[in-house]
Amino acid sequence: LLSDNRRENRLLMDVVRLRWRAVALGFEWAKVKNGLMLLRFLSDGNSAYYKSALFMGILKYVSKNSAKFVLKQNNNKLMLTVREVKGMQQAWQTLDALREGAVREAGDPSPAA
Repeated sequence: LLSDNRRENRLLMDVVRLRWRAVALGFEWAKVKNGLMLLRFLSDGNSAYYKSALFMGILKYVSKNSAKFVLKQNNNKLMLTVREVKGMQQAWQTLDALREGAVREAGDPSPAA
């Protein structure tokens, strides 16, 4: 019973860590399911974020890595799907790589929330 509680607590903290990483990149929502990571960009289309170096860097990185990333707009919501994400650790690594790629593509991006 105690190990079950620890496992549940760890899973909950893993989700929180994923969300922190996603929010730092300008996503308001993140989910890992069925080998995919789904990320939703900010809903406010007028946000300064969409003019930021971070956002532009993410777009450039995603376009150069189109085998792994799919960018879609659905019902005025911009979504990024990441293929072949097989767990929380790989999801974190992918978000870290996305941030590093955005930095390389756009200089020193900082979120303009």
